[in-house]
Amino acid sequence: MTLPDPSLTRRVAELERRLREMELTLARNALDAKYVQPIAGRLWQFTLNEDFGDTTTHYADADLLYLDGTDTLKDVDVYDGRDQFVTLLTSGMGGWCVEQLDVSGARLYVVVQGDCP
Repeated sequence: MTLPDPSLTRRVAELERRLREMELTLARNALDAKYVQPIAGRLWQFTLNEDFGDTTTHYADADLLYLDGTDTLKDVDVYDGRDQFVTLLTSGMGGWCVEQLDVSGARLYVVVQGDCP
């Protein structure tokens, strides 16, 4: 594919080179697939639609809320990788999560604070 501007071709080539370097670094370090890179991070509120205790996957369905508490109308899976909130959060309760990218580029909503029953 030919790009209309030669400088774009150079930029794309440079981005591809950087991506290959990052992939090699990740492979060399043998990072776990769920390792979270601080590439992106946004704070959200959430309300659970199910208990963390109902699953063994460290995920629970939740409604994503804006910081002011209004619903974004987006359902996400919030992630509790260390089972820190499995006994604290139940369906209908909520907390705060950080949206981040894992090493494969998938979005994770990692719980950082939860309601206490």
